[in-house]
Amino acid sequence: MNLHVWYPTILKKDHVLCLTDFFTKMVKRIVAGQLRYEKQGPTSYLKWLEQETKAYKKTGNSEHLINAANYAYLESVFPSHPKFHFDPTAKSIRRKES
Repeated sequence: MNLHVWYPTILKKDHVLCLTDFFTKMVKRIVAGQLRYEKQGPTSYLKWLEQETKAYKKTGNSEHLINAANYAYLESVFPSHPKFHFDPTAKSIRRKES
């Protein structure tokens, strides 16, 4: 499987390799999940995202991070949150107010 993603030249090569590896692992798990659970009905990916994050905090197993990233992606495609929307002007929880 070849994954073609454009990266700006400002990114260091080792960072690009890590991103490509992470994205490839995500795609492989999405494909495996689709084959395994294709007939499953609607679900709350947000709940599973939270569970994977808790599992990572407990174990340190980075596979949980890949699963969490996939559940974040799936929640964005098939949202369960009643107020789902995209607002690029929203304040980030990481930025401090000025």
